[in-house]
Amino acid sequence: MDTSAKASLLPIAPSSLCFDKKEFMKQDFSVDKFVADCRRRVQLEAIRQDLEVYFKLLKNAMIELINKDYADFVNLSANLVGMDKAIAQLRKPLLTMKENMSSVSQVMEEKITSVERLLQDQRECKLQRDKLSHMIKLLKSVEKIEQIQSSEDTNSGLVLERIAGEFNELQHHAGSCSGLPVLNQVRPRIQEITATLQQRLEQLLVQGVQTSDVALLHRCLNSYALIGKTKNAEKLVQINLVRPYLQQILQEQQGDLSVDGIESFFDKIIDFIPNYCRLLCDITTGRMAKVDERYRGIVGYDFIVNSVWPEVVLIIEKGMDGIFSPGYPDVFHSRYTLSMRFIANMETQCGSQASVQRFRQSENFARFHSHWSLPVYFQMRFQEIGGKLEQALMEEPVKSYEGPFKLTCSATLMSCIAMCWQENVFLPPLVHRFWKVTLQCLSRYCSWIQDLVDSSTDTEKKSGSEQTSLPISTLVGLSCDLSSLVSELNSVFENKIQGIISKTGFKETSQLKTSLNVGLGKLEDMRVKILDSVTNHLINQSSVHLKYAQDVPRLFRRTNREAPVKSSTYVSNILKPLVNFYEKYKLSMTTDAMTSILTACASNLSEKYLGVVSDVLAAVKKMEESLMRLQKMRVGKSSGNLSSMDNKKLSDDDKIRLQLYLDVAAFHGQITKLNIDMAQVAKVAELLALVEDAKPERMD
Repeated sequence: MDTSAKASLLPIAPSSLCFDKKEFMKQDFSVDKFVADCRRRVQLEAIRQDLEVYFKLLKNAMIELINKDYADFVNLSANLVGMDKAIAQLRKPLLTMKENMSSVSQVMEEKITSVERLLQDQRECKLQRDKLSHMIKLLKSVEKIEQIQSSEDTNSGLVLERIAGEFNELQHHAGSCSGLPVLNQVRPRIQEITATLQQRLEQLLVQGVQTSDVALLHRCLNSYALIGKTKNAEKLVQINLVRPYLQQILQEQQGDLSVDGIESFFDKIIDFIPNYCRLLCDITTGRMAKVDERYRGIVGYDFIVNSVWPEVVLIIEKGMDGIFSPGYPDVFHSRYTLSMRFIANMETQCGSQASVQRFRQSENFARFHSHWSLPVYFQMRFQEIGGKLEQALMEEPVKSYEGPFKLTCSATLMSCIAMCWQENVFLPPLVHRFWKVTLQCLSRYCSWIQDLVDSSTDTEKKSGSEQTSLPISTLVGLSCDLSSLVSELNSVFENKIQGIISKTGFKETSQLKTSLNVGLGKLEDMRVKILDSVTNHLINQSSVHLKYAQDVPRLFRRTNREAPVKSSTYVSNILKPLVNFYEKYKLSMTTDAMTSILTACASNLSEKYLGVVSDVLAAVKKMEESLMRLQKMRVGKSSGNLSSMDNKKLSDDDKIRLQLYLDVAAFHGQITKLNIDMAQVAKVAELLALVEDAKPERMD
């Protein structure tokens, strides 16, 4: 009884219980597991209460079951009275029936064994009869073929085709007589028949090829197919037709391994196929049947793959092995490209997709490709590309006049990446390696910039100077180049690299784009760091002039100077580095980058200026309050120019506040001329509000 059937015997439980009643009926029921599962849903106290409820249900159900069958339980012993006698009466007939069944079963087994033995004898007789029949037919076939060979003209293609048919039947009978003495007796005669037949077929095949006799070739090739010797025919064509021609054009080549010489050699081989092998291909593929229905196709031949191509590989290995030399990358690339184009032309000569498949899967195809030292070629290209980039990165960054780049190192990076995908450098089998080099060049450039920026920052910190180890023009050039590189690399990938990689059979170019975006993201991060370095450089140049704001009180305290009417000279010097930077690089940098730098500088300077002005105003106020207390202590006495001013004149403290107001107003005006959004400049509004609130109300 399964779990669901057992569960149906249990009383119906309320749906509010935290467990299922079927859990108790499982064979692998575990108390620990049951409690752990319930605790994930409710607390232990709730589990205890639900178990008590269910226990009461089970107890009531058991009582109801006992009450329902109470009479049967009471009468159980009475109903079993006399059961022993009834069982004894049934025992004897049952034993008799068992003995009868055993005897019948034994008789049936004996009969079945006898029948199986007779059937096995019958199969043996049939097998021996078949062997005898094959032996008789084998002897008749041998005699028939010998009779035909001795009585008829075996140089006739028709006779040879007839002999081939009989020989095919002879081979079938010989295979069925394997291991029998008669086969050993007639084996010499079969070998003689085979040698004679092959000799005649070879002579006729060579004659048919030389004379282009379609009927003779068809009968000869069909005879080879009948006896299962198609490979022999293909080998014969290779030796007697293909090899002499290839040796002739190899002699004409005279060891010329130039690009033009190799191209001429390959063209002659391609011309050889339609001129000398087309008739054989047309006969075997059935294209000749369009001319005459008698020349139906013959299955099992592929002269391009099994006759021409092996000899081509052999003649190149022996007479032109220098073609595989990787000594000069440009020459190697040209030779490899010509060879792959030659293979593509060979495939077009195959005539069918199945033939092309056999061509690509052939041993000679793999052997030909194995001679090309592609890893060595790639290593030389890698050293060339990597060396060019490393040399550019080792030199001091200088201005470039190539394309959109400001520095030669950036132009060199783009040149190296473009070189990986140039037509005279890239090879399809190395697509993964050239893509890796592309990413490595990009990563090396990012590392170089990172080291450059870090070393510049460290030098600035150690020297404590406001000048960086890199000229600001170099930093600006790098930031512009990084922006240009992101744009250029995206364009090159979309318009060139993606198409080249797709032609190699790789379709998931989105994955390559993702890996490229990682490198481009690093370039963007480097650009942000460089812009921050430029910003810090400008801030350091400008912030040194803020200290002169602390000298304003000294200019007016006890000096009897007139009230100020213009800003201090230090104010123009604060933003002078920013103005000069804007005028010099506004055409080189993008508007967003320039605005970002100027806004960050203005915000930082405003915040620092706010701190200086706040300190000065606080000191002025503190001094003013001290003087007021001193004045009250000296009532009626003169206190000099500290407090004896006329109500119509400005005090020294008011002159200080007025000067600070004029300075901040001029600072605000100069920031406005930088063409940046004042709303984005932090603290400038707060700075202006601070001096406006402190500005004296009375004027001279």
